[in-house]
Amino acid sequence: MPRLLSIVTEYKLFFTLFICISSGNLPDSVTTVLSLNMFTLVACVALLSTAAAFPSSDKLTASNPVDCGGGYKSYGGGNCYKLYDVYVPWNEAKNKCAEDGAYLAVIKTQEEAVTIKEIVSDQSGWAYTWIGLSDKDGNNDWRSVSGTSVNDLYHTWSSAATLKNRCGTVTHLAELEDMPCDTEKLAYICEKSN
Repeated sequence: MPRLLSIVTEYKLFFTLFICISSGNLPDSVTTVLSLNMFTLVACVALLSTAAAFPSSDKLTASNPVDCGGGYKSYGGGNCYKLYDVYVPWNEAKNKCAEDGAYLAVIKTQEEAVTIKEIVSDQSGWAYTWIGLSDKDGNNDWRSVSGTSVNDLYHTWSSAATLKNRCGTVTHLAELEDMPCDTEKLAYICEKSN
């Protein structure tokens, strides 16, 4: 509503200025500047109106995915995801993803973290889900299954994360958490290129 009020106010200003300019009651230098500003205002309003009339079709959500085949779905980011609501240790989850020609999901951005959180929230009752992040050597060098440092990826850790365990999960709040790789059994999410 505030945006609509702003546009209406701009239109009123535009027409008031148009009347002043048309009547010749302003000096030429002011008339020229105001004419250019009004042209810019009209162009901006026209572009905003056009953009609002045609919403972006690439904004997919967990409730509006595109089927990639094999149970994988794309949510607008280019890659496809599949949640396995089967509870296994991290290494088994990693191997199961590889059997699909995929890998445990690697969260690169905040937007992707939210998308994965939505997928997990919609389909799983668990608060934690395995992702492709680990600290294999226990030296606090967290890396993705492809070898990328967590510092170059999404790395918002839960306040409860101890970073003493060696395998990564995503929580129902889209935060990273560490869990024991072999003793904890969780659902997992696989990712592959579309």
